[in-house]
Amino acid sequence: MKFLKEPFPEEGNFKKEVFTDGVIGLFVFLFLLLFQPFDLDELNSASRAKHTFVFGLITFVSGTLFHALRRFIVRIEIDKPSWTFGRWLLSTIQLILLISIMNFLYLSLISEIFNFFIVGALEANLFHIPN
Repeated sequence: MKFLKEPFPEEGNFKKEVFTDGVIGLFVFLFLLLFQPFDLDELNSASRAKHTFVFGLITFVSGTLFHALRRFIVRIEIDKPSWTFGRWLLSTIQLILLISIMNFLYLSLISEIFNFFIVGALEANLFHIPN
């Protein structure tokens, strides 16, 4: 586990991070549009294009928000030797988790998943509202 503590400094250029987020968002959009995984082929072409665009946009916005928070709010310096491979790995996992949560929220808004969780939680008395 020594490799996790090895220095892993990155270039601290926010514009480059935003550009990379845009490229990754574009890749997600094109990948979903071209390969149509997750039964996307069952949607009509306009709906398919809209949803794949939104997933790409979510990836871009989530990544940009994550990098902005890390840089300007939390003020983590990634261009110093104190930025290790372990910290980079943890940061990457956090970014993937944020994108996943945002995708889940979008899916919840466009499907019955949201209703299932809220109604199911209310029926199971997970959210008890006192009289």
